Amino acid sequence: MSEQRHFTGEQKTIILREYWKEKQSISKIAERYKVSPQLIYKWEKLLFEAAPEVLSSKAGRPKDLTKQQKKIDELSAIVQKKDSIIAHIVNDNLTLKKNLGEI
Repeated sequence: MSEQRHFTGEQKTIILREYWKEKQSISKIAERYKVSPQLIYKWEKLLFEAAPEVLSSKAGRPKDLTKQQKKIDELSAIVQKKDSIIAHIVNDNLTLKKNLGEI
């Protein structure tokens, strides 16, 4: 029974880059990594299908990263607002303590 291997995105990229840059036959690359040539062609097809989205998004970043950055910005604004409220409450507390002679 053949054992099915899982390749990470990074490993697939390395294999595809080697195929394109070294200009070796797909069968030699496939043999080296013990993977079928059809699978390498499939990865290549998937990569090129995703390329327009990646290349057309802001600053060449995938849309997911842009969404993540937007979420980070929103959360940062919330934290800043909370920090401001806490600082105001602490200031009020200190003023009250001074007025009551506790400080």
